[in-house]
Amino acid sequence: MNFIFLLIGLLLVIVLFQIFRSSEILGIATKKISKSFEDSTNKYNAILGVIFLIGLIFFIFWYGIKEYKNYNLPIASEHAPDIELIFWVTMAITMSVFIVTQIIMFYFGYKYQYQEDRIAEYYPDNNKLEIIWTIIPAIVLTVLIGWGLYEWNEVTGPAPADSEVIEVVGYQFAWASRYPGDDSKLGSYNYKLTDVENIVGIDFSDSASWDDFMPREIHIPKGKPVLLKIRARDVIHSVYLPYFRAQMNAVPGMPTELWFIPTKTIQERFGSDINQGDVFFHNDTYTGGTHLNDIAMVYPVFLDQEIFMIPVVRAHWADVGGMTPGSISGQATEVYQEGIRIPPIRVYEKGIANEDALELIFANMRVRREREGDFRAMLGTCYMAELRLKEIQGRFGKEVLKQGINELMDRSERRMRQAIGRLRPGEYFHETYMESGKQVLEPQRVFLNLTIAEDQLIADFTGTSKQSRGPNNVGPGLLPTGVFAIAKS
Repeated sequence: MNFIFLLIGLLLVIVLFQIFRSSEILGIATKKISKSFEDSTNKYNAILGVIFLIGLIFFIFWYGIKEYKNYNLPIASEHAPDIELIFWVTMAITMSVFIVTQIIMFYFGYKYQYQEDRIAEYYPDNNKLEIIWTIIPAIVLTVLIGWGLYEWNEVTGPAPADSEVIEVVGYQFAWASRYPGDDSKLGSYNYKLTDVENIVGIDFSDSASWDDFMPREIHIPKGKPVLLKIRARDVIHSVYLPYFRAQMNAVPGMPTELWFIPTKTIQERFGSDINQGDVFFHNDTYTGGTHLNDIAMVYPVFLDQEIFMIPVVRAHWADVGGMTPGSISGQATEVYQEGIRIPPIRVYEKGIANEDALELIFANMRVRREREGDFRAMLGTCYMAELRLKEIQGRFGKEVLKQGINELMDRSERRMRQAIGRLRPGEYFHETYMESGKQVLEPQRVFLNLTIAEDQLIADFTGTSKQSRGPNNVGPGLLPTGVFAIAKS
């Protein structure tokens, strides 16, 4: 009760104070203040406004040009150029209107700064002006919105029948994806079936779900339509694919779809943005690498201001992180346990090291001093390759150098085909079995159908077991590498 009385008393004090303040403000307002606008800084404020306007416009253009490469990423889908055109047309219109209105506002602030002998003209309305600023924006917005809806319907409408279907599910704080199996049909789901093990609510009463699989990351084919079936488990998430110029929100209870056709691989995404002095690093087994310990350094060599050759140095590093020293473990159940994955990234740009990227790489590897030594040894090898190429060019000329390189490759192909031609033609089969770790006790089958016909050798591994949870899977880069090495020996 005492607290209530105390609260009432406090409220009364506040009310009385506000009444006093209101009466004081009213008294000031009723006084005649004829000199209220005589401010000695008024002219300076008008000048500073113009200076601010000039600085603002300069900063907008300077920052836009400086950061252009960061926000204008390479295009990697068929519909992306159309989206890009809409974006830049909208940007041109809105920025033009913004700059013009700011110039007018600051100009008025400067030209019509307060003067004692000048009285502002007042008129309540201007029908002509109101018609202009209503009709023109309405027409422009109608065109932009209609254009955007047309493009939006193109990527959210029915996808081609041969699309690669991928389900993408957002939940706090991660993403999950699901691919159809051999039947190419994505099974149904039911949110009521969602639990700790069935994180996306797969309905296994639907036989189409039996062979669906959930990878740890998404890989999509180049040149084929990709349909993303998007949904959320809890809150709104954003499926944002900047290189494909695609974005769709994942909303709980509202499944959505988005489709596009990729036109570039990861290696191609740099496009023409390769400069003298650039160095690229790579070891990812899913994008051309062998295994994570085999690091590739890609070093474009320029002759006469254009790319002439791209030497690649691949070296085995003793450790690249992972669950065990040396990074190779028979206990691994996923690639992340085998070390740090490095997609094709630029570690030197125009001869300047990307220290942040290198720090991230070395911080995730054991015996850092040795890894830095490995890196410098590979970089020195690339420098030496560039030096030798330029020495040969200086001695024989660029065209002779190019002919010599082509002749070496042609000669290697001729010798390999001659060697294959000496083998007995026919079809050969080999089958073996290997363990796949503790997760699957069933032996994994490796099956090879080898065909020798004239000067061709075809290795077909159809019939080999699917990928397992153990550390014995072979990526798309290692399999042909192994076949080439064995055939060459």
